[in-house]
Amino acid sequence: MRRTAIFFLTVIPFLLTAQEIKQDIFIYDKKQMPISDINLYYIVSKDTIALKTDVHGKFTVQGKNNEVAKVVVNHHQYSYFEEEFKISPQPKSIFLEKVFSLDEITIKAKKQNISRAFGTTTLNIDDSPIFQNSTFKDAIMLIPEVNIVNENVKILGKNKTLYLINGRESNRNINDLLANQIEKIEVISNPSAKYQANYDSVINIVLKKNQNNGWYFNLNSNTYINRLTSYFNAVDIGVNLKKWSIESSVRYNFDNGLVFSNGWQNYQDKLEDYHTRFKVNKQYLETSTHINYNIGKNSNVGIDFSYGTHLDFLFCLNFLSPKTIKAR
Repeated sequence: MRRTAIFFLTVIPFLLTAQEIKQDIFIYDKKQMPISDINLYYIVSKDTIALKTDVHGKFTVQGKNNEVAKVVVNHHQYSYFEEEFKISPQPKSIFLEKVFSLDEITIKAKKQNISRAFGTTTLNIDDSPIFQNSTFKDAIMLIPEVNIVNENVKILGKNKTLYLINGRESNRNINDLLANQIEKIEVISNPSAKYQANYDSVINIVLKKNQNNGWYFNLNSNTYINRLTSYFNAVDIGVNLKKWSIESSVRYNFDNGLVFSNGWQNYQDKLEDYHTRFKVNKQYLETSTHINYNIGKNSNVGIDFSYGTHLDFLFCLNFLSPKTIKAR
């Protein structure tokens, strides 16, 4: 009787271990929603079985109790998942993390606005948003060789710059040109001998040509509000007659600036704190007329008439507060 009991105690655990059982496994996302119709691999012993989840996110595996098996999920919408587990009658849950995805993106190629050739850097101005409501200075600052110091344009640190409009010298105030009037800006940092020797750089501004014959009219007005209000207005009117073009413009700028300056200075045995307030009103009025005749595709002749005047007013307040200090 004792031997029989020992036999059953030895055989029963073996039979339970060797018995084939089924286990239900559920696959969910991070929101605990079942994932249906997802392909996966169930690996047990040396067998690899392809399975698919049902509408409830469930699939069923079969194997020996406590046998080590593996589940592998490799789906493009979810992160790669691989896990080993022991087969048991208890249901099992797997949670997959969804891969972040973007909506379809369409990329359109666009030519660069800046090009270089034979020592000349050219900025082509188009209808890009970056040029909207921009001035000549705003546009030329996009050229790497250009730097603006105290409102003066410098090419690689050089100060003597020759300004050309459509390839010829002009007394027109280029600082008040708007970007939408310009076709391209050419910067020559090392000019050849054909330019005047007393200039170490050249800026050539090529204005846009109206391709349509007839009259055209352009009105532009910008208002800036910082500490005080400033505004810049321009009116252009012109006519194209085949090879002839005539353009007249009137510009009025009012720059109402307000600047504060604070500091201190040590003078002999006194330390002075100073506070300065500048209020600068700059007004500029310009009228100009440009007559141009196109000889060919790359050549033209013309004449410019321009008149401009500056009206500057400076109002300054200084406050000094001397303090006596011990002399060293």
